[in-house]
Amino acid sequence: MRGSHFLTICIPAAMFFVACGGSNTSDDPCKGQDCSGHGTCAVVGGTKAVCMCDDGYHSVGDTTCASDEPKHEIGCTGEADCPDGICDFETGDCLPKTSGECKNPPAEGGDIEIGKGCGKYGDTVHACGAGLVCVPYGRLLDAATGKYDTIEETPLGLGLSGICQKACDPCQGCNQGSCIRLPEGGGFCAEGNLLKENERCADNLGYIGLCAAGLSCRRNFAGGAQDPDRYCVMYCTPKEQQYWSDKGSGFASASLADECEAGEVCVMPEASVIGNFYTCRAGTLTETGKVCGKGFEEHWCPYPIICDNQQIGTGGGVLVVPGVCSPQLAECAAGACPAGTHCRETVYIYNGTKSFVCIAEHALPREAICAEDLDCQSGLVCQQHPTVQNIKICQ
Repeated sequence: MRGSHFLTICIPAAMFFVACGGSNTSDDPCKGQDCSGHGTCAVVGGTKAVCMCDDGYHSVGDTTCASDEPKHEIGCTGEADCPDGICDFETGDCLPKTSGECKNPPAEGGDIEIGKGCGKYGDTVHACGAGLVCVPYGRLLDAATGKYDTIEETPLGLGLSGICQKACDPCQGCNQGSCIRLPEGGGFCAEGNLLKENERCADNLGYIGLCAAGLSCRRNFAGGAQDPDRYCVMYCTPKEQQYWSDKGSGFASASLADECEAGEVCVMPEASVIGNFYTCRAGTLTETGKVCGKGFEEHWCPYPIICDNQQIGTGGGVLVVPGVCSPQLAECAAGACPAGTHCRETVYIYNGTKSFVCIAEHALPREAICAEDLDCQSGLVCQQHPTVQNIKICQ
């Protein structure tokens, strides 16, 4: 789903690839990096600055440390938040105990055990056993309504969409934990409370707990690498409605959203085969022609502009270099780029066709692919790459 451009026969680009080469710069990569005042900068591989964050903070990109404390308001997480009512799983609201709510969910008639996956899988329904109910653990944005709905069916090959939990009557509660209301009626027993933002909800052994309303259990891609665990993250609705149904959204494209705080953008964090999901991530929207990608992971391109995150085939692997926010151009035609930028032919992509991008004057940092000195930041020049033929970089 992510657009990218690179030389010869490299595989498609992703933000999370590890560079297989470096630069010849003698500069200290940690110079000027304060890790947001909550960490210590360390040099990795001789060229890369990475922040080791203090306790209570986590990495966002390579050189930013953000607080583990939740940034967004969420609804109820258990019975303690609704002493005279019922905690609703879908909305997070405290609802009154009425006769219509005082019931158990209907029996599913299956044989799936507690804590195991359930839901519709292709043409087969995997139903929970006696006394259990299937609780959906994710929500997806309905492009027609702009509302997040629970996942009811998962296509073959992508796993199940829920987890079997003990059924309960929200008016009676559970012997242990909280009875949380389900949209279809009745409830399920959550051990303790529903999980809050940034709390770990799953690891490589399976699901640990269910997230509160407004949160979904997703991978954390901060720091440029896939964390094997999953965490409860805030989902959001992009202000650009076309983004809602664009499953092929470009690499590093983002939008603003009402759910996200200042200093955050709304972005699709992972491949969206079964539907669209967006989450609030630290960062800001940058402009066409400005730098993004490697080393600039917090610089997001305003949808539908994508980050032309470039890769160079080096013989020993793939060297990822910074790119620019640019529309995908077929050629450098007159008026193709906005004012303040110029059109450049970049490296060849794998199928042999050329790539063209819009670059602002003096926008590109060290190691970015360039055509002439005008492309590079002040103090840098556009010169032949030290080890890769026919490629110039800012250095």
